[in-house]
Amino acid sequence: MANPTSLSGKVAVVTGAASGIGRATAELLVELGAKVHLVDINKALLGETASALRAAGGRVTTHVVDVADPAQIAALANAVYTEDQAVDLLHNNAGIGVGGRFADLTLEDIQRTININLLGTAYGIHYFLPRMKAQGRPGHIVNTASGAGLFPIPLLGTYCAAKHGVVALTEALDAELAGESVSVSVVCPGVIDTPILRNSPQRSAVMDVARIDALAKRFAVSPRAVALAVVDTLRSKEVVVVVAPLFVTPQWLVHRLSPRLSRVTSRASARFAEWMVR
Repeated sequence: MANPTSLSGKVAVVTGAASGIGRATAELLVELGAKVHLVDINKALLGETASALRAAGGRVTTHVVDVADPAQIAALANAVYTEDQAVDLLHNNAGIGVGGRFADLTLEDIQRTININLLGTAYGIHYFLPRMKAQGRPGHIVNTASGAGLFPIPLLGTYCAAKHGVVALTEALDAELAGESVSVSVVCPGVIDTPILRNSPQRSAVMDVARIDALAKRFAVSPRAVALAVVDTLRSKEVVVVVAPLFVTPQWLVHRLSPRLSRVTSRASARFAEWMVR
């Protein structure tokens, strides 16, 4: 990955910006000189993030938005383009996770996971893409997916479905936008040490949050590593970017090259996951 270069004069919009990958991306963008529109549903945490970035000399604007509400995303796009006449980077990053056997999930769990992780991304593209195409200078969209968007992970069925959708949407959009002024990428991290990991509801008795957190920390990469990958797509224009490749890439390749073997390994990992968290 190349070292980031100056983004002075550039404008970015980052959803889920109050913590985790979103905050790390906003911090890096500010360091590189970009103006950043910080978007999050958590007003208090968003304010804390904005204050820290301003104290570091950053130019930021905050927007309290529920990305699952298309009307709020439409209003966000209007507000951003009223304040700034162009968006150089749109990072659709807001997301949630709910763990457990699918049979144990509530209908609300399923709906919110799909609405925020997949539809929230689609709404962001829907309302920003036409303006980015018409703004008179290039723009780039980065969607946050996951290793769970590349291969199945037991006990994360709905999350996998949403993130697979984000990857497919990005790849389809890349084909549609060939030769145009707007490009698109999707980042697919492995295990990341973020609040989603620690705060996600766990619906099955086997999902012990404390032990999952301790185990995940052994394999997690930092939000900063993902932020670097996000910013690097401005240069590389790579479509699917895997972060923590030693963890993600082998499972992705198995899933693509041998669905039968992938089924065997998925079933084995399900039994292992349940045994580890008992």
